[in-house]
Order: sequence, then C-alpha cells, then structure tokens
Amino acid sequence: MKKKFMTAAVVGLALSLTMAFGLTGCGSSEEAVPEDTQDVVEEQAEDIEEDIEDAAADVEAAAEDAAAADDAAAKDQTISKKKALKIARKDAGLSKSDIDYSNIHLDYDDGRTEYEIEFRQGMTEYEYTLDAFTGDILEKDVDMDND
Repeated sequence: MKKKFMTAAVVGLALSLTMAFGLTGCGSSEEAVPEDTQDVVEEQAEDIEEDIEDAAADVEAAAEDAAAADDAAAKDQTISKKKALKIARKDAGLSKSDIDYSNIHLDYDDGRTEYEIEFRQGMTEYEYTLDAFTGDILEKDVDMDND
C-alpha cells in the first residue's frame, strides 16, 4: 500500500513538472526563442527528468526497505514455528515422537499473519491454521486416509 502511494506521488510530481515546463514555452509572444536559450531549457528539462527518475528509484527503494522492515518486525513478534507445531500437536493429543511427517510455514492470508501446519500420524493427516502472534487455533481439519 505504501509503495503504491509513493509511486503515485512520484508520478504526480513528474507530470506536474512536465506540465510546468511545457507551459513555460507557451507564451503569447510571437518572437522566436533564441537557440541558446532553447538549448539551456532543454538541458534543464533533461536534468529534471533525470532527477525525477532518481527520486522515483529512491522512493521505490525506500518502499522496499519499509516492507522488509515490516516483515522483519512481524517475524520478531510471531511465535516460533516450534511453538506453533507444539500447540497443534497438543490439540491433536500427540507427542513429538507420534508424528511421522510435519510441514509448517508462515503465511499472510485474509489480512493476518498465520502459520499453516500439516502433520501425519499413521493414516491420519492433521491440518491447522494458527494465528502467528497469539498461537490461537483458527482452523483445524483431520482426515483419515482410507486408500
């Protein structure tokens, strides 16, 4: 969201500056602009375009840095994967040694950060979704393999 806003702001600034330079040459005077003045104006316009491109790159880099910082802060505040798996195992009534296979990953879904956890015990598959900050169980599903 921040990145889209910043990009829109830079594009708006670029359009404003482009229009401002375009209008400076639209006077009602019938005299031709001297060539050396035209060259100076063109050089200034090129310099401004380069400045706008540099500013856009800076804004994009800052937005990426902010997103990375947000991700790092979220990781620092979330419960660990180990704790999330332990919560799910406890709910299923299983110990660590009871589990044949497990998979867990951090996900962002429906506006919240959550852990998606899968594990198996024999022919039974368990799937849990936990709030990554509180450890609350949001969803769970238990399936038996009958194949």
